[in-house]
Amino acid sequence: MSGASRNIDIYLSFSIASTIILGAVPIITNSFRNHLPLNLWYPFNTSKTGFHDFAYFYECIGITIRASTHVATDSLPLLLMTFVCGQLDAITDTLRNLKSYARQDIQMNEKRGISDEQVYKGMNALLVECVQKHIEVRRLVQELHDAYSYHFFSILANAILVLSLVLSKIATESKLLSLVDMLLYFCAIALQLLQFNWYGNEIALKSSAMHMAAYAMDWSECPITFKKKLLFALIHLQKPLKYRTPVNLYLGIETMLVLFSGFTSNERRELNKKGSRLRFHTAFVRLAKHKTSREET
Repeated sequence: MSGASRNIDIYLSFSIASTIILGAVPIITNSFRNHLPLNLWYPFNTSKTGFHDFAYFYECIGITIRASTHVATDSLPLLLMTFVCGQLDAITDTLRNLKSYARQDIQMNEKRGISDEQVYKGMNALLVECVQKHIEVRRLVQELHDAYSYHFFSILANAILVLSLVLSKIATESKLLSLVDMLLYFCAIALQLLQFNWYGNEIALKSSAMHMAAYAMDWSECPITFKKKLLFALIHLQKPLKYRTPVNLYLGIETMLVLFSGFTSNERRELNKKGSRLRFHTAFVRLAKHKTSREET
């Protein structure tokens, strides 16, 4: 949870810094009276002093509130995904050390000697508790998926579109402050995309390894009744938990790499097309020059 809070603070810092620089560019470049941060349309003449000051502060406050709202909107599903990761870690640790935890619980309640039958009963109770908690976590993941599936899809689509536009803007930007502003905005959007895919990937990995943790417990000397319940628990824990969008894109590192590789391959394809056209144009020019030189001779 602390790691997610730190990432959200970094995300908020990038967003606020980008909005501050965007609002300060007209003042630093001495174009305050001629330009606005966003250059929006207003039903009044913004060239006048009072109206221009009102429009300037309105846009500065608006972009700051919008950046803070976007960070706050993304923070809730991120923290819930972090909570799911913590619950999965707790269940996995309990399953892996089921026998020792059952023995510790019995030692806390009884001061007399501990029999194997009591340990097996404690293991049985802890196993049932872990399965019930896993069912509750799966229900929470399903509710989050129903509530935020379109939100996740909008984040993926918006991030790829914005990153493409920002990269093209950075390639053609000549002003230093505007370049710094675009770099901060690029870092904020990239961090947003990375966080959702990272925690989605963590949930998938942790949930897919739970049945191996249950199999790794000390179950060889347990009675047959416990082994049967453990078998059903293993079958129940095999299905991983994944967040997906309405177009069947799962949140994970693979999805992010596919999106970035698709973007870079498209860019590479465009460069190859331009390069082939340039080579064809160069060859055509050389052929024309060679033909004219032969005619002159």
